[in-house]
Amino acid sequence: MYQHIPTNDTSGPACQGQGESNTSRTIRQNITQKPGKYSKHAVVQLSEVEVIGCTPGLYGENCNLSCSAQCTDELCFSNATCVLGCNAGYLGPYCNEKCNNFTFGINCSQTCGSCWNGTACEKITGLCSEGCEPGWQEPNCLTECNNFTFGINCSQTCGSCWNGTACEKITGLCSEGCEPGWQEPNCLTECNNFTFGINCSQTCGSCWNGTACEKITGLCSEGCEPGWQEPNCLTECNNFTFGINCSQTCGSCWNGTACEKITGLCSEGCEPGWQEPNCLTECNNFTFGINCSQTRGSCWNGTACEKITGLCSEGCEPG
Repeated sequence: MYQHIPTNDTSGPACQGQGESNTSRTIRQNITQKPGKYSKHAVVQLSEVEVIGCTPGLYGENCNLSCSAQCTDELCFSNATCVLGCNAGYLGPYCNEKCNNFTFGINCSQTCGSCWNGTACEKITGLCSEGCEPGWQEPNCLTECNNFTFGINCSQTCGSCWNGTACEKITGLCSEGCEPGWQEPNCLTECNNFTFGINCSQTCGSCWNGTACEKITGLCSEGCEPGWQEPNCLTECNNFTFGINCSQTCGSCWNGTACEKITGLCSEGCEPGWQEPNCLTECNNFTFGINCSQTRGSCWNGTACEKITGLCSEGCEPG
């Protein structure tokens, strides 16, 4: 511990050199490190001296030389080396060396980000003056694009990646593929007309009037062409049905065969008693048999015969 004791005692040795004054200071030093060795009453008499330093920014015997402008707070020692180190962007004892390419900041301790085309960043702040490589955010290009953005300046939005996953930051690629209805690789473009589903790998069904199906599910919003089942119009009508929405039932086709799915045509003809081509209409009165090609006989009282066999159910006219 040091104690300042003012005194007017001038009996000690005279102070020498510049800065001498008639006032002396007595500093009492209590030394406790080695008890008993020194008297606690010991005193040292020193002359009062004046220490003069240069103002900030200057150095030299006459304070007529300027410190480097890149010294922190412009403070330097008498040999011009910087007291507190260098401002950002500079290094060396005199702070007169710029950071190497691709480094910046205080002590050049930071590495430039992904500046456009591999250019170096600004030495002080790390700014990429020409912008960033795709996938990185301005201004320093040290931070990747946020999720669901990509490309130059992160200005593009990811497509419909599978299950809502984020796309790749540089190209926008959806690494797990696309949601149904979108085209790989970026999932930014809908399926072409007449395709749908995952990877647009499925072909639309027979939608009404040749219209395109819905891109995700393949639904035919206006219904199906005759002969196909809703909702996707990918499946033909079941046997013995035909027409729009498969809503009609086949006629009496020959030998129980199914009719044609679109028009209901019985390609092998009709059972006896029914008219071609769909076999949905019975033979006219007074005709019967296959293709209604036979004419009834003289049934009693001019009545019509049975359509299939030509039988006169009430009998025949006399003769």
